Amino acid sequence: RPKASQKELMWISRFALFFISGIAMYLAWWSGKGVLSLVSFSWAGLSATFAAPVVLSLFWRDMTRNGAVLGMTVGALVALLCAWQPNIFFGVYQIVPGMLFSALAVVVGSHIGPKPTLSQKLLFDAVWKRVKLSRRS
Repeated sequence: RPKASQKELMWISRFALFFISGIAMYLAWWSGKGVLSLVSFSWAGLSATFAAPVVLSLFWRDMTRNGAVLGMTVGALVALLCAWQPNIFFGVYQIVPGMLFSALAVVVGSHIGPKPTLSQKLLFDAVWKRVKLSRRS
């Protein structure tokens, strides 16, 4: 609701925080695992989902939206698969296969669908030119 009052937004935020905290406590208490393993899993999931698309978007001129979406999806699924079947990739921590498959999916997905426009490539080049100039000073 765009016209919600500040008080209403504050109460919604408090409720969301309480609800999410309750879910986290439930998972930590009843999962049979400690909080450290849950935090480790969440970092692995976040890294496998977002690291490869973010890094490739900074350094690869031809990355597309399709590549980013496919990379994030594949990274998240591989991280979940590794959590459910820990020995599927020889017991390697789920960040490693998640990021590798995510990067591969970004490359494959970027070659599917529309390519970046000339204006997008020129913008990318202009930003990189500014980055290089700022490093010199």
